[in-house]
Amino acid sequence: MLSGRYQLGDRLGQGGMAEVFAAEDLRLGRAVAVKMLRAHLAADEQVRERFELEARTAARLLHPNVVGIFDTAEDDGVAYIVMERLPGTTLADELRTGPMSEERAREVARQVLAALAAAHAVGIVHRDIKPANVLTCADGQVKVADFGIATAMDEASGITSTGVLVGTPAYLAPERLDGSPATASADLYSLGALLYVALAGRQPFESRNTLGLIAAIREEEPVPLAELRPDLDPALASLVSQAMAKDPADRPASAAAMAALLEAGIGDTAELPADPAPTRVMARPGAGDTQVLERPGPATPAARPRLGSLGSLGRWEGWGRARRYRVQLAFLTAALLALAIALSLSAGGGGAPSAPPARRSAPPPSYPVVRHVPASFTRALDGLERAVG
Repeated sequence: MLSGRYQLGDRLGQGGMAEVFAAEDLRLGRAVAVKMLRAHLAADEQVRERFELEARTAARLLHPNVVGIFDTAEDDGVAYIVMERLPGTTLADELRTGPMSEERAREVARQVLAALAAAHAVGIVHRDIKPANVLTCADGQVKVADFGIATAMDEASGITSTGVLVGTPAYLAPERLDGSPATASADLYSLGALLYVALAGRQPFESRNTLGLIAAIREEEPVPLAELRPDLDPALASLVSQAMAKDPADRPASAAAMAALLEAGIGDTAELPADPAPTRVMARPGAGDTQVLERPGPATPAARPRLGSLGSLGRWEGWGRARRYRVQLAFLTAALLALAIALSLSAGGGGAPSAPPARRSAPPPSYPVVRHVPASFTRALDGLERAVG
């Protein structure tokens, strides 16, 4: 019994940080899950305080794809949190039967991204997205557990680039392995690694020991999903690869942006609405301070492409299909009208023979003067300018 209220039952699971028990809230008469901090961590007062602080922070997050936190307390030196209890299993259990179908993987990605977008919007970074922290319900719904809880072990104990490797580093972003602070972008990397495992049925990086695994995550590229699963939509395989980019700047700008790419496909990114600037983690004055996320002001808009820049393959490929079609159509119309004008001018001046030169030196070149430009040609040029700009 905890705090004279929570009657513990069977142990549901355990990790390097805590154990989870089935329990009953005797006051409210409902089934709950209780996560208890392990004894060797609970002995550290700073860890206990951080554990409770992060639990209170995560309790503010109310979302259908997030496991709800009901209470947090301490009983005889045992720190614990009380959470929503779900009848289902975890994504790790689901993956034991083999790779997911593309449809199921997309649905899982949509729901996890919805949870991450909601968390990042209120300043919470998960830090530990992996299959064991994604709970599945009988109806196919998934809920992300342990938002912010990993912070207690990672920060309050002074654990940095080495100590963070409690458990498996398989889903950690490369910059996290170097000791960089957790960010929203690192959460997206972890989700990319989760989707890779879900679709490929294997880890993106494998090694016989932890040091080898860390080196592979930092320096190597995983086998492309397209080779392991030729049946996948290429846009989905590309999105997983983009989320797992070594450089955070090459990943989707935010969870909302990644969700939009999941729906629209990589090739149509230019047609998507502008996404707000990505969330980042501010420097902390002290270990006991709450980590705060800041949204920077709107970025300076990129310069509009000019006619001379159409040769840039990167910019041209970045445009959507509809915009490329409009540019091509405008160019074709302008070319045809220009050809018609040239033929008209040539026919009008071709009947009169040119006079012999008075001197041996060639006369200065003369160019036809177009006194009347057809309105259709003017409209075509206007349309071309609008399409490019």
